[in-house]
Amino acid sequence: MKKSTIEVTCDYKDFVVFHTTCKCGDTSHILGTVVEDDGENPYPQVTLYFPCGRFEVHRTWANLPKRIYKRIIDSCKMLFTGNLDVDDEFMFRDESHVKDFRSALEEAINQVEEYVKIKEAKV
Repeated sequence: MKKSTIEVTCDYKDFVVFHTTCKCGDTSHILGTVVEDDGENPYPQVTLYFPCGRFEVHRTWANLPKRIYKRIIDSCKMLFTGNLDVDDEFMFRDESHVKDFRSALEEAINQVEEYVKIKEAKV
């Protein structure tokens, strides 16, 4: 599973982790994918994760009060509701980046499905 835009970070028979970076070039924009056999289902579990949570207010001394206010409001939301909605975006570079991601996902799913079949045959 070696694609130019995909990096596999963990590759076992029942557990595959790979990630790819965003077109924007920000090193914190990483789309991670975990494909695993959770032991409870006859099919692989696929988890996509995308760390986000940076505040949209740019870090300058001029807007320090605005940043502090936003952090206080968000902290109160988290404290009193237990939830904080944060979103971000991920941009694929081009069509080949999407195809690489799709084929890596398909390969990982097939690999874990094979592991599940072998495991079930032994039982």
